[in-house]
Amino acid sequence: MLALAACGGSPSSGSDLASVCKQQQAALASAPQPVGLSGAADVLKRVTTMNRALLDTVDDDVLVARIKRLDLNARRGLAAIENTDPDRSMSPLRTGAASGRRVLSAAKSLLNDVCS
Repeated sequence: MLALAACGGSPSSGSDLASVCKQQQAALASAPQPVGLSGAADVLKRVTTMNRALLDTVDDDVLVARIKRLDLNARRGLAAIENTDPDRSMSPLRTGAASGRRVLSAAKSLLNDVCS
């Protein structure tokens, strides 16, 4: 039901949404659970890529707002990692790994709602 609202009802946008869903579900499925800074940065970059693809495809205002909130959280987490510890030498206990895990979980949930 959300996919119909998200695609705007036109056949081409539905096809675009299906393609975006397939690509982004594969990208998130292959993302390992972030353990350190590099893993968290990788996941956060995947999520921002997903968000850009979804924003170009989704027309539903509620879903767009969720995508934008998730994107903001992912970008904040990524900025914290890149600006705080550019050489990724901090202990995993003091990293953005927890942020990466939270954002990855939220991204999977959002993608499920958009694509179902």
